[in-house]
Amino acid sequence: MANPERQPLSLRAAPGIALAPGLAADFARLKTFSHAARKQLYRVLGPMLADPPPDVSAQVGAFCAEFGVSSDDLLRALSACRFLLRQAAAVDLSEEHLREDFARLGDEGELAESLLPGYEVAVRLVRDELGRAALTDHGKVVERVDWRVDRVEDSNRADRLHLGVLVVTMTHREAGTRERITLHLGADAARELRAACDRYLAR
Repeated sequence: MANPERQPLSLRAAPGIALAPGLAADFARLKTFSHAARKQLYRVLGPMLADPPPDVSAQVGAFCAEFGVSSDDLLRALSACRFLLRQAAAVDLSEEHLREDFARLGDEGELAESLLPGYEVAVRLVRDELGRAALTDHGKVVERVDWRVDRVEDSNRADRLHLGVLVVTMTHREAGTRERITLHLGADAARELRAACDRYLAR
C-alpha cells in the first residue's frame, strides 16, 4: 500500500484547509487497536466532539487499561478523528464521500469500523452545536422558556379587571453570558406569538 503521507492530503471534509502532515499517520494508529477497541472508540470520542472538549482523562485511562492501548496512540487517534468528524459535520458530508476521505487517508477498514457506526449521531450533535453557535454569533439566543398563566384582578389603575395574562420568562445567552427576561402577554400578543411559532414549526 502506498504511504498516504507522501502526497499532500486533500479531503472533502476539509476543503481549502491545510492539513497537518501527520494526520494520516495518526489515523493509521487505529490499525494497532484491537477490533473490540475500534468498536468502542465512541466511548471516548463522543464526548470529545463538543467544542470546547471536556476533560476525558478518566475515560482515556479506563479505555487504555481495558484494551491495552497506549495513551499517546489513543489521544493522537482521537484528535485526528475529532478533526475529521467535526469538519465532515460542518460541510454536511455524506457517508459516501466520507468513505472517499477514508481511502485518501489510507484506510484498510479501520476508519470505517471505528467511525461509521456513530457517524449519523455525531453529525447531528455537532451540527446542532454549530447551529446554536451561528445564532449566538449575532445576538441574544433563547435557550429556555418558562411560563405560567396569571390573572390580574385589581391594580392602582382599575378594580375588578379579571384580566388573564401569560407570563413568559426566557433564559437567553449572549457572548457567553446567560440572562433572564420576564414578559407579560395579553391575549392578543399571545395569539400573535402562537401564530408565529406555528408558522415557524410548520416549515
